[in-house]
Amino acid sequence: MYLPSYCERISYEGIGEPINVVSNFFFLLAGFLIWRKFKEHLHKLTFFDQVLLKGLIGLVVLIGLGSGIWHYWATEWAVWLDVLPILGFIVTFLIFNLFRLFTFSLMGTIVGVLGYFVLDYLVVKSVGSDFLNGSSSYFAAWVSLFLMGLYSYRRVSPELGKGYLFSVLLLTLSLVFRSVDLEICSSFPWGTHFLWHTCNAWLLYLLVNHLGDFLVAKKV
Repeated sequence: MYLPSYCERISYEGIGEPINVVSNFFFLLAGFLIWRKFKEHLHKLTFFDQVLLKGLIGLVVLIGLGSGIWHYWATEWAVWLDVLPILGFIVTFLIFNLFRLFTFSLMGTIVGVLGYFVLDYLVVKSVGSDFLNGSSSYFAAWVSLFLMGLYSYRRVSPELGKGYLFSVLLLTLSLVFRSVDLEICSSFPWGTHFLWHTCNAWLLYLLVNHLGDFLVAKKV
């Protein structure tokens, strides 16, 4: 499995990426703030929506924990703790939007999720998993979020669509920080990967908030 490298790594023994590890705290903070905001409103939602919203909040926290462990140990087993919660969030967010908000059929939802995986495979196969320091693996997520933003704006809620489309801009900025980490290492030894964490924590906070606000307001 491809193991990305980071500018900040100073050692493979112990905490070799202190700033990258600590910056994952923002995911934990994001999860806590989302939970605090919606815990009093969960009873207004259907059981299905409650489970998915709680799942997304839990996955935000797991992303922070898994990424922290990965940047601390940087081994093949640790990278799965980084990758799997992110994948879990992407798939859950896709299902939530396609099936509940966009009212796609079960088959349509399955096709949408499979489409994400097919696009991800084709992009990584074409340019390589190490392209832009591994950022190629997030292109499918960028496209998916952009399309969901457009669809939301036109068919569901302009406000929700604007929120998702702003999140696309934030994800773009995050990917820039992820991609240039090694390129600027000679002039900035801390690198920029910690800014990828910071922006992504903000991104996930916004995405779940936009989704939760819409569900609570509309009670779809």
